[in-house]
Amino acid sequence: ASRGPSPPDTRMTPWVRRLLLATVFIFFLQNVAPGITDAFVFVPRWIFLRPWTIVTYMFLHAGFSHILFNMIGLFFFGPRTEARLGSTRFVQLYFVSGISGALLSFLFAPMSAIVGASAAVFGVMAAAPQHTFQVLTKRPERMYDWFNDRRTPHPRLSLAADALVGKIQSDWFVRMLQWP
Repeated sequence: ASRGPSPPDTRMTPWVRRLLLATVFIFFLQNVAPGITDAFVFVPRWIFLRPWTIVTYMFLHAGFSHILFNMIGLFFFGPRTEARLGSTRFVQLYFVSGISGALLSFLFAPMSAIVGASAAVFGVMAAAPQHTFQVLTKRPERMYDWFNDRRTPHPRLSLAADALVGKIQSDWFVRMLQWP
C-alpha cells in the first residue's frame, strides 16, 4: 500500500552541476586573472560592441558572498526545476531569465557594469515546483503552481516577468549593501 506521495528526487541534475562548476571555475579565474572580468562584464551601452557579454556576465560575480548566495539558490532550486522541466527547457529558462535581466539593465543601469547569475537563478526559483515554495514559506494558501494551472494563458511570460522582478530586487539589494 502506498503511504502518500514519494519524496522528490533531490539528486544533482546534469545542467545544474555544469552551471555550478562553470560558474565556480570562472569565479576562480576572475580572482587569478582579473582582466577576465573586464573582457566579459555586461555594460548595456556597449551591447553592439560586445554582444557576447549578454551571456558571459552570468558567469562572473562581484565577490564571494555574491557567488555563494547565487549558487545556493541554484543548488537548492535547480535540481527539482530541471527534473520537472527537463534539461533542455531548464537551460532555456536559465539563459532566457539571465538575458532578460541583462536587457532590463538597459532601463535601470545603462551605464553600469553588470555581473552575476541573479536573474538566471531568480528565473529558476520562480519556476520551482509548488512544494518547494510551500516548504520554504509555509504558506500553502499563497502558492501558485506554474506547471499545473491550465487557466494561465502565458505561463512562460509570467516566469519571465518574475525573473525580471527578481533582477530588480537583486540589483536593489546589491546597491543597499554598497551604500556608504
